[in-house]
Amino acid sequence: DTALEHKMMDKFMKESLKLWSEQYGIDAFRFDIMSHGSKQQMLEALAAVQTIDEDVHFYGEGWDRADRGFEQANQFNMASTEIGTFNDRLRDAVRSAQLFSDKESEDGPFIQQDLIKLGLAGSLADYVLKNYKGTAVAGSSFSPAMYAKDPADVINYVSKHDNESLW
Repeated sequence: DTALEHKMMDKFMKESLKLWSEQYGIDAFRFDIMSHGSKQQMLEALAAVQTIDEDVHFYGEGWDRADRGFEQANQFNMASTEIGTFNDRLRDAVRSAQLFSDKESEDGPFIQQDLIKLGLAGSLADYVLKNYKGTAVAGSSFSPAMYAKDPADVINYVSKHDNESLW
């Protein structure tokens, strides 16, 4: 983890990203626990790198963190920025195995199917899905709520470096 709330660490991050983009042609950057930084820092860093390569992409872990006194770069705050955040809603629906079980509730597998459908539709907050009951419902009203404003706000996955492999 870095202390991006310190000006010099923020400056170091931005200058490093620009150097890597300019000198090595790196066109995408992944941020581990991106929410340790602020939304504003991520937007400024992206803008700085896009002066070198307008097609560069940023994405990372937008998990909610303890209040650090700034607007975190988390899933909900990064919506509409086209800085992708990992989508744990789709992941959890697939990995929970509740999809194939009726032990927790009679509706459990069907709710998980709806979450997968929403994930495949980009986890869009305003996407209207006809749920398993036949009711048209916006993604923002699900639990967990869908957050994206644009499909570029989301990185769908089931397994990555710190999760179990699926065979």
